[in-house]
Amino acid sequence: MNKIKKQILVLFVAFTLISLFSSLALAQIKETVKICPVMRAPASSEFSLTYKEKVYNFCCPSCIAEFKADPEKYINMIKEFRIEAFQYGILPDHITVKKGDIVRLIGKSRDIEHKLSVKGYNVSLAVNKDQESAVEFIADKAGVFDIACSMFCGEGHRDMQAKFVVEE
Repeated sequence: MNKIKKQILVLFVAFTLISLFSSLALAQIKETVKICPVMRAPASSEFSLTYKEKVYNFCCPSCIAEFKADPEKYINMIKEFRIEAFQYGILPDHITVKKGDIVRLIGKSRDIEHKLSVKGYNVSLAVNKDQESAVEFIADKAGVFDIACSMFCGEGHRDMQAKFVVEE
């Protein structure tokens, strides 16, 4: 009986730790890096504005005022892409922006959890089935960069590739 109690205790502790780490991972997925379109610096949802049914985040109240004066000037610098990951591909498989654009990637998985990474940009996005997650960053380096799944997801994992092109 003692041996069975120990096994149950070990299983309970393992399950508790797995649940804890899973909930922490999900919290990280929902958290998004936001960029202030005016200062091009980290932004906060504390300073936000809804314009044409989209929410924009800023670093301070004065940036909200600046944005309101000419919103299209700033909106035109934000390039938003919806990405779908699946075994074993990424759609779209080619994204092109201009150097200096703010890039907003909104990702979702068709099947299992994937983690998309933009090599050369230190950007990653965990995507789950039926749950959107997002990340924003500034395309500050010109060139052609790989987008790949960095979480092993099966035999075709290496085929999960897309291109991120930043033009001068």
